[in-house]
Amino acid sequence: MKTNLLIFGDGSHSNVVVDEISKLKKYTVLGKVSIKNKIKYKNKIFNIKDFYEKFKKKKIKGIVAIGDNKIRRKVVHEVEKKIPNFKWETLISKDSIISDKAKIGEGSMIISGTVININTNIGKHCLINTRSTIDHDNTWEDFTSSGPGVSSAGNVKIKKNSHIGIGSTIKEKVIIGENTLVGGHSFVNKNCKKNSIYYGVPAQKKN
Repeated sequence: MKTNLLIFGDGSHSNVVVDEISKLKKYTVLGKVSIKNKIKYKNKIFNIKDFYEKFKKKKIKGIVAIGDNKIRRKVVHEVEKKIPNFKWETLISKDSIISDKAKIGEGSMIISGTVININTNIGKHCLINTRSTIDHDNTWEDFTSSGPGVSSAGNVKIKKNSHIGIGSTIKEKVIIGENTLVGGHSFVNKNCKKNSIYYGVPAQKKN
């Protein structure tokens, strides 16, 4: 039986998620929920709580298809406040390679071409983007994300809400603090402080 799925977000990233879903052939997409938590279903507009109550027998699950960590976190918290028992789906592309000994948290999205190695732990509602490579014993905490083509060596830790920009490389055993942004095509060879911006080769703190 296919899983009934709601996609939260209707921007361009949601189209990537829909494409990944279509390859898996195990979901029925009921519709996209706008940033204002409205959904159009069979030509009627519902707010998400009313929709869920009306159709909860369908055993609905959701995925937040929004690239921005802060907005993704906000949407998750808003939905869980309105619907405390709402269930989130974990979306793993059929074109990714994930170790059986890696863990992927609920609500997270693993996009095509990604490789995740042994003993790595991806938290809740993370976005690991196209062709990222995450080596052994990494920890990516809740609401973290990678741009396409990120490479993370062994024993790296990315703390909550942080983003690693497109094409960046992280040296082994580096820790990146909470709410930190690493700019695209950077080489991170030292720990990064929380609430900061880093970029360059090697990456330097810029604020």
